[in-house]
Amino acid sequence: MKLPYLFVGLALMLPAESFGRVASLDLMFSFALLPVGYLAVGAIADKLGGIFTIGLFSTIGMCIVLGVLCVPHIRRFQ
Repeated sequence: MKLPYLFVGLALMLPAESFGRVASLDLMFSFALLPVGYLAVGAIADKLGGIFTIGLFSTIGMCIVLGVLCVPHIRRFQ
């Protein structure tokens, strides 16, 4: 669900000749880092328990979202 908004935002902020390169690098690093995240979350879930880990990372995710929404430029983005 995030990809259309990401690409529209990138298309509005970047020159047309740079958009393809930036979008491809973004996707490449996003997919390349997935296994690292899986290993880290698996190790944490193994130590702390699965339910606690889900709660922990959902709380961290919500804090990040709320923190980003506190930035005035993000709230006024059109």
